[in-house]
Amino acid sequence: MTGKTLQQLSSAELRSECSARGLSVSGSKSDVYVRLEEHLRESGLVPENVRYLATGLAFRQIALTFRISKTAVSSIVIEICKAIWKILKEKHMPTPTIADFEKIAQEFYENWNFPNCVGSIDGKHIRIKCPKKSGSMFFNYKQFYSIVLMAVADANYKFIMTDVGSYGKDSDGAFPLRTYMMRPYPRRLLNDENKSYFNYRLSRARMTIECAFDIAAAKFRILQKSIETKVDNADHIVKAICMLHNVIIDLEKKE
Repeated sequence: MTGKTLQQLSSAELRSECSARGLSVSGSKSDVYVRLEEHLRESGLVPENVRYLATGLAFRQIALTFRISKTAVSSIVIEICKAIWKILKEKHMPTPTIADFEKIAQEFYENWNFPNCVGSIDGKHIRIKCPKKSGSMFFNYKQFYSIVLMAVADANYKFIMTDVGSYGKDSDGAFPLRTYMMRPYPRRLLNDENKSYFNYRLSRARMTIECAFDIAAAKFRILQKSIETKVDNADHIVKAICMLHNVIIDLEKKE
């Protein structure tokens, strides 16, 4: 039952959770579901979801704090992570338009002296608990199990696009030279001063995505330890963190 959402709990499981909280178990399954959902909302567990992301506390510790089951905490955290992504995406990580790309390019030029750049791209290995029967699919070159977060950031460390859930064995940063993607000149060609200066400017602009990852990991310390959930749930947790990272940046801009 661990990792199930509230909707996935059976009628007997819902009634068991209600009974454990001293709630009435009468009525249909939908009645019991609504009763349990309202109780969880009123009990203040939404802030506890943020506490989990910010500190990486184990579900067991949060369960002891609120005197509820570990299963309920797991369900609540995943439900809220899904809601964060679904509700806030259109406002804080919308699909970029041509006008958005033009604005980003202007900010890259003003802030980092790098023209015609609409984002910096990189990947990050998110440490997870070894999934069952996964072999070496999630084992990366850094010698731990992970999923890959691939993201593009703008000139202000805000995520423009994210992709979460690739196998840890996949590379997190091998990008080929393309007409739409720049990479530094190889070291053997750096006897040319212009090429060295280009590498400096490119690396300076590319720091925005590296800083975005570091800022997110500093604020949400769950990224500094292993996420001990199913892989699908780890995806939802990482997506919620990326969204909250953008929310914080947008709110700081208004101040």
